[in-house]
Amino acid sequence: SNGGYSWAIPAGQTLGGMYKIRVYQSASIGDFNDVYFAIGTGTPTVLMTSPNGAETWTRGTTQTITFTTNAIADTLIVQLWNYTTGASETLAAAAKPARDGNNTLSYTIPAGHVTGTKFKVRAVTRNGAISDFSNNYFTIN
Repeated sequence: SNGGYSWAIPAGQTLGGMYKIRVYQSASIGDFNDVYFAIGTGTPTVLMTSPNGAETWTRGTTQTITFTTNAIADTLIVQLWNYTTGASETLAAAAKPARDGNNTLSYTIPAGHVTGTKFKVRAVTRNGAISDFSNNYFTIN
């Protein structure tokens, strides 16, 4: 059946964006909502902090990608964009961000990866509503 329930959020509830609601009748009968939601953390944002321009990545090395999040209730996709060719590739699909704060992802650049001077990294929510790119281009050689 359809129904509703009003719930007062306790004053000491931890703020963040990785909550789900579970409705159940017993241990074997129940369900969670499909999408994470945030509690009291303000406007959802993602901010790419590294690479953010002028870096040089070398093929065969492992690089650290960092970004900060606030109130992101969705999972993130991290992409590498090549502005010379217009191509993009997914580096991490459905990355779970920290509730709020700093996030890191390690990426090993394949030895045969295309080189160039116009790359950016993008972190974007699965639904595409919230995203951020590196501020400037970086190089892969």
